[in-house]
Amino acid sequence: MHLTHEITFIILRRMQPTLLDDILSFLTETKIGEYRFGLLAVRNGRLLEQLRKTRKNGSPARVWPETEAKIREFIATERERLKTASHANDGGRAAEASPCSPPPGQGEAAFSEAAE
Repeated sequence: MHLTHEITFIILRRMQPTLLDDILSFLTETKIGEYRFGLLAVRNGRLLEQLRKTRKNGSPARVWPETEAKIREFIATERERLKTASHANDGGRAAEASPCSPPPGQGEAAFSEAAE
């Protein structure tokens, strides 16, 4: 790789938050565990462990674009669901529902099917 390309890559990498950064931010907001997040988002409980690994050449782990899209879609959907739930409960007070809990009326059975 040419030096100019390496510098451009480093600059772009620092400007844009990485997928791992976005996931960790979401986990902090929602207090979901890493393993549970991976299972719910892409059915891989070791997702974050694998994202943290670097390849032999020192570059970060790669993720298929489809997988990244699923992860980002899951985060967006859950944020919207939690936002809606918080406004629906007690006139906008914070919701007591746990993150990634099943929607009201669907019960634990529907939720456990999604995790499998």
